[in-house]
Amino acid sequence: MIIYGMPRSHSSLFLQSALRTDRLNEPFDRRTLFGADPRRAFFWPELYQRRKPTKMFQRLNQENTAVKFFGSSLYYCLEARSWFKDTEDSHTVYITQRSLQDQLLSHIIATEFGFSLREETASNPVEIPDSHFHILTLELDSFLRFFPKKGRIISLNNYPQEDFDLTQAQVKPQNTLARAEYITNLDRCREKIERLVEYYSKDYAKAFDNLKP
Repeated sequence: MIIYGMPRSHSSLFLQSALRTDRLNEPFDRRTLFGADPRRAFFWPELYQRRKPTKMFQRLNQENTAVKFFGSSLYYCLEARSWFKDTEDSHTVYITQRSLQDQLLSHIIATEFGFSLREETASNPVEIPDSHFHILTLELDSFLRFFPKKGRIISLNNYPQEDFDLTQAQVKPQNTLARAEYITNLDRCREKIERLVEYYSKDYAKAFDNLKP
């Protein structure tokens, strides 16, 4: 089973709810493969060739495996791109969907205050820099670039119970959007998000509308 989405689209919740015995969380992410040391980025191709995760791909092809990843992970991992392209007919693919405005705002807030309850920091007033919107652009570009041709859309209100049991998820809701009140330039952020949504709206809608079951 493949769970494809963007950050803050409830994809972690669905991964932990997947009725599979083996669950892999973002195995293609650079930090997952090589750690958080930014100096390693300069040696990415060389390191990757030395550490080709062949065993991981074998796990991904097992019937009892569920894996979650984003388009931005595929951007940096050529082998993962090739594997993903070749799995359309052999794997069940789910695409997580959430209100795009809420998703992008949640991403900005989480970047400042933490992407999980364990990482959360104190709620203090903060001004969101323009660099955060560059990250959102990269996420949207990558999500649409590697969007699958086949799959099924899932959301908190629409998912197959034969493959997911939300009661077994360990992820607790962060209520991230409630922290929007601490953003000092919130109106400007909402305006920039609306511009992004408007810019990508046609390609975003087309990707979902053209999805084959």
